[in-house]
Amino acid sequence: MRNCSLFLFAIIVFTAISSPANAVTDEQVGKTIENMKKALYAKQNAEGSFEPGGEVAGHIAKNRGGHTALATLALLVSGESMQNPKIQKALKYLRRVDMEGTYAISLRNHVWSYLPDMYNGYLAKDTTWLVETARMHKKGLYSYTQGYTAGFDHSNTQYGMLGMWQGSKRGAAVPENIWQTIRDHFIAAQNQDGGWGYRTGGEGNHGASKESMTGAGLTALLVAQQELYRNNKTANKEIQVAINKGLGWMDKRFAGGQGWYSSYGIERVALASGTRFFNKRDWYQAGAEKAIRVGGGGGGHGGAIVNTCFALMFLSRGRVPVWINKLEVSGQTWNNRPNDLYFLTEYLSNLREGEVNWQVVSMDYRPDDWLMAPVAYLSSTEDLKFTDAQKANLKQYLDRGGMLVCNPEGTYFKQSIRALVESLYPQYKMRPLAPSHPIFHTLHQIDGKKHKIHGVSNGARELVLMFDSDVGFTWQSDMKQVGPLWDLASNLFALATNKGVLANRLVPPFESRKKRQVAGEIVVGRAKYDGNWLPEPASWKLLGNPMFNKTGVNIKTADLELSAIGSFDQKLIHLAGTDTYKLKNAEREAIKQYAANGGTLLIETVGGLGEFARDVEKQLAGVFKNPPVPLGSSDAVISGEGLAGGFDCSRVSWRWRTVQTMAVGSRPRLAAILIDGRPAVIISHEDLSLGMMGLRHWHVMGYSQRSARELATNVLLASAK
Repeated sequence: MRNCSLFLFAIIVFTAISSPANAVTDEQVGKTIENMKKALYAKQNAEGSFEPGGEVAGHIAKNRGGHTALATLALLVSGESMQNPKIQKALKYLRRVDMEGTYAISLRNHVWSYLPDMYNGYLAKDTTWLVETARMHKKGLYSYTQGYTAGFDHSNTQYGMLGMWQGSKRGAAVPENIWQTIRDHFIAAQNQDGGWGYRTGGEGNHGASKESMTGAGLTALLVAQQELYRNNKTANKEIQVAINKGLGWMDKRFAGGQGWYSSYGIERVALASGTRFFNKRDWYQAGAEKAIRVGGGGGGHGGAIVNTCFALMFLSRGRVPVWINKLEVSGQTWNNRPNDLYFLTEYLSNLREGEVNWQVVSMDYRPDDWLMAPVAYLSSTEDLKFTDAQKANLKQYLDRGGMLVCNPEGTYFKQSIRALVESLYPQYKMRPLAPSHPIFHTLHQIDGKKHKIHGVSNGARELVLMFDSDVGFTWQSDMKQVGPLWDLASNLFALATNKGVLANRLVPPFESRKKRQVAGEIVVGRAKYDGNWLPEPASWKLLGNPMFNKTGVNIKTADLELSAIGSFDQKLIHLAGTDTYKLKNAEREAIKQYAANGGTLLIETVGGLGEFARDVEKQLAGVFKNPPVPLGSSDAVISGEGLAGGFDCSRVSWRWRTVQTMAVGSRPRLAAILIDGRPAVIISHEDLSLGMMGLRHWHVMGYSQRSARELATNVLLASAK
C-alpha cells in the first residue's frame, strides 16, 4: 500500500449478513472521523505545530515535535491532502524542528513516507538517525533518545523499528543484521505465557505481559519475518512458533483494546498476520464501537491529542476494503508463505492509488463471514483434505458470488483441488483458459500460453481458477522485480472487483431484513432442462431482503421440469441459461400452455455473454404468433405504475463494461411476447441475475445492481397481479 507500513495498516474484516441491529455502521464511522479531524485542526497553532503549550519535561520534552508528527500523520492517513494549507504549515514546521526523540523521529519518518519523492532526503536523514541509534545499543534496541544506550523499552523499540522499516520501504539503507537483532531479541524476550512486557523479565509492572507490548512484540517479529524470510518457500519455524504463541496470548486476553495506543498496535498485528478475531471478537468492530461511544469532537478522547490521533488512524485504516481471503485449513499446511497476499495487496494498492486489504478466514467459519471479499485464496504443498462442512461453506461462498483462486506449491495440491471442484460442481469441468480469456488482457497483456491457468466456469463467471505454476512464491518474495505474474494478479483483481469497485469494511455485503408486516409471497419457478439451467442458484434468494424491505413480499423458489410447467399454477417462471439450447417439443408446448394460462416466463442470458435467450427467442417464434417487441415505457414492468412497491425503470444504469462495449443508452432493453396485450414472455439478453446478487465482476454484460434489482422486482410484482 502506497508508502505505508504495518504502523499504518488495518486488516479489514467481514460483517455477516445477519449483523446485529445495533452494529456500528460505515456512516457512523465516517461522521466520527470527520469530528476527529476537526478536533485535531482546532489544536493546531499559528506556526503550524500541534505541540502542547506551557513547560513540558521528561520524555515529552525529549520528543519535541512528536505531537505535530503524529497529528500530521493521522490527518494524512485519514485522507487529508498534503496540498491542504494547514498540512503545508505542519510540514514546514516538521522540516525545521530539531528532534532528538525516538518517538518523534519515527513518526516524522512515517509522515515523509506519505509524501512525494521530493521528501526522500528528509526520510533518508531520519532513517539514518534511527539506524545509528539501533547500532549504539549493544542489542539494537531503543530508549527515548540516542543518549540512553544502556537501557531500552519495547515501546520505544517498536517505534524505532517501525520508523526505520518505513525508510527501508522507500529505499533508505537499513543493514540486514538490524532485523536479525530485532528477531533475536523479541524471541528471547517473549514471556512463557506468549506475551511481552514493557521490558524483559516476565515479572513486576515492567516485565509482565501486557496487551500493548504483546502487540509491539508481534509487530517486531512480523516485520522481521518479512525482511528476513521473504525468499523462503516455507515459513521459518522458529519465528512462526513465537508469532503463534503471541497471537495465542492475544486471542485469550483481548478485551476490546486497552486504550488507543494498544488498539492501534492490535490493528498493526491484525494486518500483518491476517487475523480477523481476537478472543472471538471482531477487533475492529469493538474499536469502532468504542470510538463512536466516546465521540470525536471537542478536545478529543479524554482531552488528549495523542488518543485522538491513534483513534483517527484506527478508524480510517479500518474502513479500507478487503479484496481477498486467505483460507485457513485447520491442521494442514495452508500458510507456507505468510506474506504472499500481504505483498501482493501492497502492490495492488500502489497500482490503483487506493488502499485495499486482505485477511485470513478459517474454512470452518460460516460463509456469511467471507462474503465481503470477492476472492478466496488457497495455497499448499499438500493433498488437502476437506470436511463436509468446509466443502459446504466454500460452495455457499462461491454460489453467492465468490471466486476461489488456487496456487499449487506441489502436484498433490493440484490433485486435491481437482477432486474438490468435482465434488462441488460435477456439472462443470475444469479446463485450460484460452489466451483470449479476459484474465490475460483486462489491464495488462499477458501471454496465456506461457502463464497457464485452469478454470471452472458456470458460463457466466469463473468460480475457480488454478495456476499451473507456483506464482505465490513470486508474490511472497521481493516485489522490486515486478513482472508478468504481478500483472496477472492485477488482471485478476480487476476482473473480480469490476476494476476496483469495493465497499468500505463496515458496509454489509447484503442488505439485512427489516422488521415489517408480511404483505404476501411470490413463488418463482426455476425451469429445469437438459442444460445449464441454474448457473446462479442464489440470485432470487439474495434479492429476497431488498424485495421484502421494499414491498413486504417474500420470495420463494420452486424447481420444476420445463416440460411440466404447463400445469404450474404460480405466476412467474425463470428460464435461465448461458449457452444455446434446443427446446424439446414437450418444452415448447409447456411454455405455450403456461403463457396461455396467465403465467409469465422470464428468459435470461445469465452473465449476458452467451446466446441462450436469443436462441430460445428464435425457437419460440414458431410457438407464438406474435414476435417479441421491446417493452415500452408505459408497461408496468418498466414504469412501475400500479405496482405496490414498484420502481420507475424508464431510465436504467448499466455495468461500466457494458456501457463501454455496447450502445445501450439509458433505456431498459427488455423484450416481450404479448398475449392479449400482456407481456407473457419477457426476454433479457443482458444479465439480471448477477446484478440481483450485487456481484462485482468486470466481464459481466448487464444491468447495474440497482437497476437489475428494480427490474426484477417489477417483473415479480407485475406477474403476480
